[in-house]
Amino acid sequence: MFIPFDEETLTVRSGIRDLIERVLLPESLVPGPFDADPSAKARAHRAFQESVMGAALEVPLSLTDESGGYRFEVSGRADMIEDLPGGGRRVTEVKTTGEVPPADGSGIPAAFGMQLYFYARALAGGPPSGSGISMRLVVLPCSKDDPPPAEYRLDASAPGLEEQW
Repeated sequence: MFIPFDEETLTVRSGIRDLIERVLLPESLVPGPFDADPSAKARAHRAFQESVMGAALEVPLSLTDESGGYRFEVSGRADMIEDLPGGGRRVTEVKTTGEVPPADGSGIPAAFGMQLYFYARALAGGPPSGSGISMRLVVLPCSKDDPPPAEYRLDASAPGLEEQW
């Protein structure tokens, strides 16, 4: 599938997942620990979302950016957005996998973090650093051992995120 491009307005329109899959190459073509049964993944994903009281689920977000004379209209649905006590909001991306990555977050595919960064950026209306928006990645392992979910907080001001975007 091609990404829609309007030659008259120099506008590219895409969903965030399609865009990421075309820009960030897969880290491996061999199925690995992040592959799991699709129906088990869907059930675990929805159950986790519904377990967080008061969170807005599957929130549509879009962002328009310009770069090099081109206009990019990117859209997607954030898994969860929560209003935090004391102010601020948290955007959460939930990923279901075959196993949990290490506690330090190494081994998490770059696409997971970039998708989450897009949602935070769209919610903030620009770079999310200093906007009161925090980012959380939740990895739900769908395996026989039924390990608990792993939670990773991503820093919106981390060097390189805005440049990658």
